[in-house]
Amino acid sequence: ARRTYVADTVAAVKEERDLPTTDEGQEERVMERAGENAERFDVDANLVKAIFRLLIELNKVEQRESR
Repeated sequence: ARRTYVADTVAAVKEERDLPTTDEGQEERVMERAGENAERFDVDANLVKAIFRLLIELNKVEQRESR
């Protein structure tokens, strides 16, 4: 429920400011940080990146449905 609330809020702000749902530059920065943090904590970076990719894609779906 919290993730959906955040996605709805982000979608509203993006719509209000006429911003696209997708920001590939931001997605890349998030993925880089996820990989760096995974390595820092000795966790499988590919697994962490896969989880983050899934969360990003789910969030984009929620945002599109909210617009």
